[in-house]
Amino acid sequence: MSRTISSFTEDGFKQLIEQEGIRDMSKVLNPSLLQATAKLLLNWKPLARYLNLDDPEVEQIEHDHHGDYDEQKYQCLYRWSQINGRQATLERLLRVIYFSLKNVMLIQEIAQAQKTVTATDWGKENIREQENTESSTLVKRQPQKGEQSPQSKGGQTNSSSSFKLFCN
Repeated sequence: MSRTISSFTEDGFKQLIEQEGIRDMSKVLNPSLLQATAKLLLNWKPLARYLNLDDPEVEQIEHDHHGDYDEQKYQCLYRWSQINGRQATLERLLRVIYFSLKNVMLIQEIAQAQKTVTATDWGKENIREQENTESSTLVKRQPQKGEQSPQSKGGQTNSSSSFKLFCN
């Protein structure tokens, strides 16, 4: 979908995001979407500067990946995500692209890339978050009828028969 923007406002940003069907804006960017986004970049250095990567860092990326422009683009985004950790969200990246680069077409292409990144790849971070927040509790297993309790076996415990792991 093509769209003309006369001024780059917060309302315009929200409308574009809604129009393009971009989801999971608050999630940390995963490697698959970083890779897909990097492939869409034409010139990564202005983006690097807007993402607050300093000149020595930009030069280091160029030096470390001399001649591999695709890898330079990926490393720009990867380093930004490493520096910002949980703050390296899709929303922050899209805001930089929209308000600083004023590049609506790139946002539209990222929206398409997000849709083509497999649900498994996009959802891995969400799955890890759920696993980390769900409480896993060790629960002492009760002896079945006819079994001896660990205490009646001379106090020795066998972890496979004494405990079971239950996940909520």
